[in-house]
Amino acid sequence: MMVHEVMQIIKKFEAEARYGKKGLNKKVKYIEVMEIPHVDKWNVKETLILTSFYAIKDDEQAQINIVKSFIELKASGLIIKLGRFIDEIPPSIVQLAEEHHFPIITLPKDVPYIDILTPLYAKLQQSTDDRLIEEIEGKSYKNVTTILQDIYKSFGLVMYIENMNGELLYCAHKLKSDKWRNDFTLFSLPTYEQTEMYVQKFNTEFETYEKHACIYSEALKRMVVTLFAKGKKYGLLHIVYERNKQKELLMDTEIFRLVDKIHITMMAEIVSLQMQKGEFIERWNYLEDEKDLKMVIHLDQLNITEAIGYHTFLRKSLILLSHIENMMKHLTEVKDYIVMERNENVFVLVWINHREATSIELKHQWKKQQPRTLLENVKIGISYPFIDTTSIIEKVDNTAKVIEIGKDLGLNSTVYDQSELGISSILLNLQKDPHVNDFVHYMMLPLQQMEADLIETLKVYLAENCNASRTAKVMYLNRRTITYRLKRIREIMNIDLNDAKTIFSLQFCFYMMND
Repeated sequence: MMVHEVMQIIKKFEAEARYGKKGLNKKVKYIEVMEIPHVDKWNVKETLILTSFYAIKDDEQAQINIVKSFIELKASGLIIKLGRFIDEIPPSIVQLAEEHHFPIITLPKDVPYIDILTPLYAKLQQSTDDRLIEEIEGKSYKNVTTILQDIYKSFGLVMYIENMNGELLYCAHKLKSDKWRNDFTLFSLPTYEQTEMYVQKFNTEFETYEKHACIYSEALKRMVVTLFAKGKKYGLLHIVYERNKQKELLMDTEIFRLVDKIHITMMAEIVSLQMQKGEFIERWNYLEDEKDLKMVIHLDQLNITEAIGYHTFLRKSLILLSHIENMMKHLTEVKDYIVMERNENVFVLVWINHREATSIELKHQWKKQQPRTLLENVKIGISYPFIDTTSIIEKVDNTAKVIEIGKDLGLNSTVYDQSELGISSILLNLQKDPHVNDFVHYMMLPLQQMEADLIETLKVYLAENCNASRTAKVMYLNRRTITYRLKRIREIMNIDLNDAKTIFSLQFCFYMMND
């Protein structure tokens, strides 16, 4: 594909070839998003580069240097969205573009990158991909999950994508378990007893790029296609059949028209997610103190630190963004959000639609949508609603503790709401305070001299708001017995059970003792 062909595809989005027009006949083999200030070690030959300059938006010299690097490394050209981070191309860059016939294409700031990336990747693949199945070819997919769902609806074919370690990245919703796996949650591993042998086979079968490289398995009733990008393996596409008709489709080369479409969609989505992640970082670094109500959502036990497969650009954090986006679009309480990482944890800062909203409403919406996503088993903690963001780091760290506190309180849920934990969360944290432990030990030391029936009477008496008659009723004893026991407790502990501070101290100590 040539740069002028790119222009033909994206001109409907008001794209304009502003400078370096004599280079419109340059060849385009790859399309990349780059948001780093130094590209000397990058191989960008015959690559059309998308960038917003957000990392160097205030440094014109850095912008000039990066364009010089693109030219020296024989990049195909540059697509940049004006009005988001820079308003105009600096004159020095214009001069470079004209002198070196380096095409610079501009886009209006409101055009989503995904809208232009999908058709561009389709065009790049067109030489080997011109027979895509018409029903799928005519659609523009914003994410991989949607196309997998469409394929399932159209052909009954179950498809899912794993990385080279077998961890699940994408699949259509509501899949039945099969012989290979019975867990369809994000990053879950296969459960087949011979998983290790097969994964090793998938990794070693095709050492170098081979278009449509695949393995058929009668035992597993599937075809597994090795997915490549720039000649390197990045994933495994499982295509599972149940009926003979589906098996026949798998044996026909037509199936690779679907495979190619999935690959194109995935490449476009990953590039879009890279841009989205960069914008999230930019917004977080320049977080404004708007008057909108906000909450923090913490996602627990998601290992996103290592790169997926053999491609450093295909990271778990990017895959997770896709599934969070799928969740967020169904939460009517949320009008905007950003996803960030802190201390190897993932959290979402959400802006709420109206000031009267509560975290309980958000919790109910999340729990309703969760079973329909790959995040079904992910536990989350939700913060108190807030407006002021000056102590946002503290709020994020506190929310990370909500799930742990909920578990310690014996709650069994996938969603833990800080507002519902109430004072229990505060008291539970105090259990780790040595001064509190010393006080509890001192206060409750006399219990060691008391019979079990006296200790039980004291607990019930405190639970019944210090009402002797109700205590007698709950314990199936007469009031005189309760009165006698309370007298013995006063004498042994040397306390006044009519004193409010003493009562509070006893209640506090019993709670600290988890008793």
